[in-house]
Amino acid sequence: MSAATDGNNTSQLFVYFGQYGRTVLRTLLTEHQLVLPQWNFSLGYGGDILTTLHYYVIGDPLDLLSIACPYPVRRVSLQLFVPVPAVLGRAGLRRLLPV
Repeated sequence: MSAATDGNNTSQLFVYFGQYGRTVLRTLLTEHQLVLPQWNFSLGYGGDILTTLHYYVIGDPLDLLSIACPYPVRRVSLQLFVPVPAVLGRAGLRRLLPV
């Protein structure tokens, strides 16, 4: 993955988080152990997976849907998920500040 912080990087991290989540679930279901891979040299210069993904995808609960997305539609599904937080935030703001 590149070090750029554009939309392409975000979509790569979305796809990577889906693969990471499926790996964790597969290990949990087949070996009955919760194993979280900690280090990966394909992230930037090689770094801690949870620290790298924390800023981009782990903090957003909508990105958990990337685990359930099939491979051919992962990048398209990210484009569909982009406006959802704005709509949810606006709905929450309307509820807090009735006009």
